[in-house]
Amino acid sequence: MVEKHGDAYPILKTEQMQRMLAAPRNFGGAEVGPQTAEDWFDYWMANKRFLT
Repeated sequence: MVEKHGDAYPILKTEQMQRMLAAPRNFGGAEVGPQTAEDWFDYWMANKRFLT
């Protein structure tokens, strides 16, 4: 997702943002949260006002 959308949304390339996006998987396992790049992008777009 970062490779695909990072140029349009540079904040996605920051380590802090990547940690925040990965948090659900870090605590719940790989099956938790978005599965595809587009799912991740949709997840970020839906939550970016809380994450930025």
